[in-house]
Amino acid sequence: EQISKASAKQRKGRAGRTAPGRCYYLYSQSDKDQMQDYDKPSILESPVDKLILYSFNVNDTSIENLGLMDCPDEHSIKAAKIHLEDLGMLEIHKEDGSVSLSTDGKVATRLSMMEPQAVRMILNSQTPIFNCFKDAVKLGAILSCGEDFLLKQRDLDKYEVNPTENFHDLGDHFHILSLFGMFEKKKA
Repeated sequence: EQISKASAKQRKGRAGRTAPGRCYYLYSQSDKDQMQDYDKPSILESPVDKLILYSFNVNDTSIENLGLMDCPDEHSIKAAKIHLEDLGMLEIHKEDGSVSLSTDGKVATRLSMMEPQAVRMILNSQTPIFNCFKDAVKLGAILSCGEDFLLKQRDLDKYEVNPTENFHDLGDHFHILSLFGMFEKKKA
């Protein structure tokens, strides 16, 4: 990932902070000329649905009402609110257009490290008809961790796990869950 000119300048300042030092840039002048002046604010890189849940949790209002210098665009906020309403985490009141957290939305804010879809899966898994709460919690945690959770080839060899075996008929999510189960057995 390419850094901005401001980040490069900051790193140069760190080179001589505690003792005389040098900073070597390992990119060409043409690469430097193509760099952005500043990094994009991290709030604009974050999932908008999680920002909305967080905003309601700490301020009881949506993110666009906080007066932030940088805020996701109106279209992204509206789409995220509709998505959260579909998941049952926000209640959009048609009469006055106000928005509030639902009971499930309050649960989602307590499980903020998980994606809202994963929280919905966990909440639905508690129904007696599904009877899969433990698997849903594992799968929700796995899917919310991102790529760092998935084993590298050296780890696969170490735990004698072959990812091409045991494909699940129901898809990748169940395949990941079965790999995690194999990992748990090897660790036990």
